[in-house]
Amino acid sequence: VRSSMKKSRDPALVEDALQREPVKFVCQRDPAVAAESTPVVAVLDLLRRDKSAAVVIVADEQASQDSPARPASGGRGSGGRGSGGRGSGGAHAGDEAADDDRAAPIPTGIFTERDFLDKMAALSPDEWLNVKYNPIREHMTKRPRVLDVGTRLDEAIRMMTLRGYRHLPIVDESGALYGMVSARDVIEYLAGHFP
Repeated sequence: VRSSMKKSRDPALVEDALQREPVKFVCQRDPAVAAESTPVVAVLDLLRRDKSAAVVIVADEQASQDSPARPASGGRGSGGRGSGGRGSGGAHAGDEAADDDRAAPIPTGIFTERDFLDKMAALSPDEWLNVKYNPIREHMTKRPRVLDVGTRLDEAIRMMTLRGYRHLPIVDESGALYGMVSARDVIEYLAGHFP
């Protein structure tokens, strides 16, 4: 699906397009995904490997077989976009459909760089030893705010601005994970369309 927004020097045309464009045009279709039982240290490794700033957390029974909380089953192997190794050991939103007919997972939480900084960065080495193998469900942001695929881009920008969100999972009509939009995605999108 391609965006209908063209490069424009007229701010009114850009504003009009933002009021028409759904957020699905700018979201990442393959955000990192981890099961609730995934150890904190594995989620941090997924953030680092993917050069990502957020991981969507899903119920254990909805996680793919080769998510960080489960041993690799010899399924897809490595792959994905860029040299960050997006498919190398972590699951991603678009992966389930490629493997079998399971429905996309429903987000139960999110863990971001900000969560790490707020909750863990100042831990002493002894405290870190007590936390690093805890399941991520104990440290994630539960019931994250999500956007529907049809949410207009101007609404997403407004929510990010007013509420301070930098990452928002995008869900389809059934509440299943469709992707994730970040402040960086919005900035890149706007930079590509506004001189």
